[in-house]
Amino acid sequence: MKVILFTENPPSHWSELCSQNGDIFNAPEWHAVLSRGFGSKTLYGWDESTSTGLTVTIFKAGPFRIGYLAFPVGGCLPAEAVSPHTIESIRTSALNKSIHLLRMPASAFVQKEVLPCPAQTTLETVVENLQEWELTGLSHNLQKAVKRAGRSPLKIVDAVNPSQGSVLFQLYKNTVKRHGGNMRYTQKYFQALIELSMTHDGLRCVLALSGGEIAGFLAVGLHQKTAYDLHCCMNMHFRKYKPTDLLTSFSISWAKGEGMKRYNLGSSPLQQASLVAYKEKWGGATREQKTYELALRPVQTAIFNVSARLYEKVGKTLRFG
Repeated sequence: MKVILFTENPPSHWSELCSQNGDIFNAPEWHAVLSRGFGSKTLYGWDESTSTGLTVTIFKAGPFRIGYLAFPVGGCLPAEAVSPHTIESIRTSALNKSIHLLRMPASAFVQKEVLPCPAQTTLETVVENLQEWELTGLSHNLQKAVKRAGRSPLKIVDAVNPSQGSVLFQLYKNTVKRHGGNMRYTQKYFQALIELSMTHDGLRCVLALSGGEIAGFLAVGLHQKTAYDLHCCMNMHFRKYKPTDLLTSFSISWAKGEGMKRYNLGSSPLQQASLVAYKEKWGGATREQKTYELALRPVQTAIFNVSARLYEKVGKTLRFG
């Protein structure tokens, strides 16, 4: 078995391979967004024996370095799923010199094989058979809500200025506070996200405007025939207009028009049944999603896991960057 070699710069064919496979989350342009937003660093690996590429983005969490495979969705290039062979190749590589722990998100809708690693579980909701999706096939109440939002003062437009990222960050921050979550993303990240969306066909950041004010936003990325809902937040002042309904309907329809097979509405904590129910209203099916964890430095990883649990108990979080 040949060992995967990791380098700080992608191989010469990398960008072309990403383009051919409609892959945004392994693309260097995406990793530039993460670097600007979190101060992260990405390593590029290539397995010649299987012609498989993978990216590991490294985030700092206190004294620890945590790697994420194809953040935030997981998978390899060009394959969406991760094989046990890839896990073994990573184990025997020199990646343990760069990180303590590798986290590998694995969609239940594309990752069929169970990987030989412990995992954390969330609930993932996906609209399958996207090309057959129709708003008219959903509940009457949801159809009414979308139509009512369409008759409201709201107007859907693309973000056109990175400075709008400060507003998006504030909406994200307020949403996290309302739901008692942890702050993970930064203002610089949202600014870089908008900038990339202005030049990359696989990323779109759409705004719901009311009189020039941002009532809500949704960011969606197209990756290997799946559209991923990355962020969806609203200004509560405009709640009566249902901006998230209008944005979601618009984004699903756009992804369908782009030829995607699935629309991934994202993962939800196990205890948030109401959030899962809302996503399922859009025609989504829900399965358990696994985020596999490969400890490359077992002792330090054990210390990190204890620290992370302790931080959760006191209402804090170990941030990405």
